[in-house]
Amino acid sequence: MNEKETYFDIFAFKDSKIVRIEVKYKTKNLDTKMADEKFSLKNQGAQDQGRHDFIKDISRLEKALGIYHDSTGFAIFLTNDESYWKKPTRDVDTADKDFRIHEGVP
Repeated sequence: MNEKETYFDIFAFKDSKIVRIEVKYKTKNLDTKMADEKFSLKNQGAQDQGRHDFIKDISRLEKALGIYHDSTGFAIFLTNDESYWKKPTRDVDTADKDFRIHEGVP
């Protein structure tokens, strides 16, 4: 693996094991207040690119775990954008069709 492939968002060490973690945080516009804290999230859009990047992260994790057997990996996707987890309303054959990640969501 080259240097770019071995970079992960979070490295953790437990005993003699390494935990590699990749995190994606994709937001949809939201302005709200909870308790005394205000939240303002911007609309990032480009869901096709977000899905592609997440699948790419999973692929890099799988490759690393195949080489470094003494490690564990996690890919975490945080979002308030329902278009990531909902089935598309139109069944259109788009360029990013293979990167959809809504399967298995009730």
